Amino acid sequence: MKKYFLATRPWSLPASIMPALVTISFIFFNKAILSQSIEIDWVAAIIALFGAAIFHLSGNLISDYFDFKHGVDSHENIGQTNLTIVDGIIPAKTILRFGIIMMAIGSAIGLYLVARCGMPVLYIGIAGMLLTIFYFFLKANALGDLCILINFGILIPLGTYFCATGVFFPPILYVTIPTGFLVVCILHANNMRDRVNDTKAGVTSFAKVIGTKGSKVYYIGMVIIAYLVVFVNVIFNNLPIVSLIILLSCPIAFANMKKMVKCVEMTDIASLDGESAKLVMIFSLLLSIGNFIAPII
Repeated sequence: MKKYFLATRPWSLPASIMPALVTISFIFFNKAILSQSIEIDWVAAIIALFGAAIFHLSGNLISDYFDFKHGVDSHENIGQTNLTIVDGIIPAKTILRFGIIMMAIGSAIGLYLVARCGMPVLYIGIAGMLLTIFYFFLKANALGDLCILINFGILIPLGTYFCATGVFFPPILYVTIPTGFLVVCILHANNMRDRVNDTKAGVTSFAKVIGTKGSKVYYIGMVIIAYLVVFVNVIFNNLPIVSLIILLSCPIAFANMKKMVKCVEMTDIASLDGESAKLVMIFSLLLSIGNFIAPII
């Protein structure tokens, strides 16, 4: 069972769990100004969080299958994370079947939420499923970053908010988009590191399009913007001032940006995708904690 668990790349789970958690924490903070007629369905919100995580893991498996079949993943990769399929520990077709099973479980959770919360959940779920299924092909045409931003930075927060409140509330994105930007950094670090193998496999990632210098500026810009958006939200009273507790994550952010700036060889950023996932987790946990404790202090 351990090999199947590792095949899902569980270290990447902050990318899906944290946008949902930040959304839930904001609802908790903001519930005092919600309409009296709106009841918060906390159970549905938690189920939505788990559903997003299941879909994410299914996407990892399906993506790994296509990466392997198209020659993107091999023993030549630096920082290889899916050795289970490359080494033949789990056959490629088994990985694909596992991914489909995980997607079926996620779909079942989604259908339950549709029945419990309403049809908009279905539309959001279908959009997320399509982006998950076709992620490899989008990535191969420099659209992977946009796909990830839509899935993790937009659809998960909108879906979680709707499940909790029954309201479609786009302004939630003002609060959750910083996490979305940092999630994109995970992918971008991975794609910058893997540009050589991607090129050999005929994959044109966004990192390849903008080159090394552009990738460095892009990564650093995304990290800085994530922090600035939280500051702007505090200034406009969308978030409590205690949200600035996110500054405690700055040492991780600075270390990641420094590693990107000083990158000469791709081995220099071999683990930057994992370290970027760590930043997503710490940053988002701190932001959520700020939302949860704000009504108390």
